[in-house]
Amino acid sequence: MAYTLTQLETFFKNANAGTAATAAQITGLQGIANQNATGVLTDAAALQSAIDLASDVTTAVSIQTYQFFTGKAPSEAGLAFLNAAYVGSGVQAGLNGENRYIAQSVSLALDNPDAEAKFAATYGSLSIIEATRPPTT
Repeated sequence: MAYTLTQLETFFKNANAGTAATAAQITGLQGIANQNATGVLTDAAALQSAIDLASDVTTAVSIQTYQFFTGKAPSEAGLAFLNAAYVGSGVQAGLNGENRYIAQSVSLALDNPDAEAKFAATYGSLSIIEATRPPTT
């Protein structure tokens, strides 16, 4: 039996640390539901596609950014906090994955004590601007 859009939204939200899909992501989920209903996607493939959509565009960015800057994975509450920036009127709601990574990187580098300490240990006295400046040739 094919999954409904509501079921796929639930799978997405669960895979995304409790953060619901944006309007654009719901459109993607509707496409998955349509393909599942017509037999183009099996139930297992539809489920995996919903999970992949969640992890590719939101959770993965948050986890990768947090791990890079702090050297550890975020807690469930931390992940939910980071992902909250993606939805509704969140400051990152209109950004693609690459720009979300940049935005979260800047936020973590400037506002998180663990990230600040890791940055200082790695880059010494360089400022964020100096450390991220492209090399000159």
